[in-house]
Amino acid sequence: SVVVHYDGDAFFFTGNGSLAGGQSVAKADTVVAVAAGPSATTIFGQPVTITATVNRQTAGFGTPDNTVDFFVDGIPVQPDVTLNAAGQAVIQLASLAVTGSPHSITVHYDGSGNFNASNGALAGGQTVNAAGTTTAVVSSLNPSVFQQNVTFTAQVTAHAPSVAIPDGTVDFIIDNGALVVSNVALDASGKASYSTSALAIGTHIVQVHYDGTSNFAAGDGSLAPDQVVNANPVVFVLVPGSVKSGAPFLVVVEFRDAAGAAPDPNYNGPVTLALASGPGTLGGNLSVNASGGVAIFTGLTIQKSGAYTLAASANGLPPVISPVLNVTASSLAVAISPAKLFTAQKITISVTALDATGGVASNYTGPFTISVVKKPARAKLTGPASAFITGGFGQITRKLSVAGVYTLRVNGPDGLTATFQLRIRGRRRS
Repeated sequence: SVVVHYDGDAFFFTGNGSLAGGQSVAKADTVVAVAAGPSATTIFGQPVTITATVNRQTAGFGTPDNTVDFFVDGIPVQPDVTLNAAGQAVIQLASLAVTGSPHSITVHYDGSGNFNASNGALAGGQTVNAAGTTTAVVSSLNPSVFQQNVTFTAQVTAHAPSVAIPDGTVDFIIDNGALVVSNVALDASGKASYSTSALAIGTHIVQVHYDGTSNFAAGDGSLAPDQVVNANPVVFVLVPGSVKSGAPFLVVVEFRDAAGAAPDPNYNGPVTLALASGPGTLGGNLSVNASGGVAIFTGLTIQKSGAYTLAASANGLPPVISPVLNVTASSLAVAISPAKLFTAQKITISVTALDATGGVASNYTGPFTISVVKKPARAKLTGPASAFITGGFGQITRKLSVAGVYTLRVNGPDGLTATFQLRIRGRRRS
């Protein structure tokens, strides 16, 4: 309502008046303009600034106030954003995907007591393209030593202005496809790793292919310089091929120089020895300090027979494995049958090879003979002169012609002998 009061004066009385029907004021119509920055075309992970400006559409005074709601592809992403004094509201989007591009960006103005609600949209929508990528590869140890574990790590990064971290998988390709490790997942920092200790001595090309996703372009990277694998400087130079169980033996290990041809005169550190394989245990001093790159292990023993390999290591490097060391019998045992012996009777002499633990040395193999140490006068031994030990066992059959006491000796491989006596009775009577 609009009312006017006349105050009067010395000549006129006061009075009042009003606008018939009052003054009607309608809400002003509005229009919403939507803009994207830096452009309506961006790459994945690039921040996009969306600005909504609400303007009055009819003549009058005042700037629209209250709030607006932002929608992407019809889904609310940020409601009730307050307009500033210029009638603007601003949000930033950094997660618009390539899939579904171009994306519709719409804004709804909620209206107020003085302004009508309205809607606006980004003309043409927001176009999002895949971000380019760079793939880098690093080695945890280059050069490395044969059988030493090496980890290759790929780092995939997105090209600016994207701030996103690539996801998906990579493939490690070694020596142009001689070894391919596929579909290794990137972690949350865009990294993936592959570890191996199986690279042969020499130079290896290491490449990584990033498989890409809908949001990130595929890419390739290579390790530079190439991975170099050197021979282990720890080398066995003396390992006996065969030793008797329980007998001390000698092993010599060298720590070679960079050329690998001679001991390193500057290495005087510890070298350790251990069993790599075999059924028994290794005794003796198993750690010695090298002198000018040479470590000498003396007084080593193995009690149980069998095939063994040794492992030597130094300076934190992977162990190297020796040639096979055969631990064989330390003694021979003789058994005679039958229990009662007579002249002209077949006598079976059984020979068993034993190791220092008393077990059968099954790897003891070779010919053996029976020789006479002492016999009665005019006595003769008939039958095969030699036989063969296989798997630690051997037998031979002899006949003795004269009654009395005989001293015989078994002569086996590796110089092992066993002396035993036989008491022969006269011919058995029927």
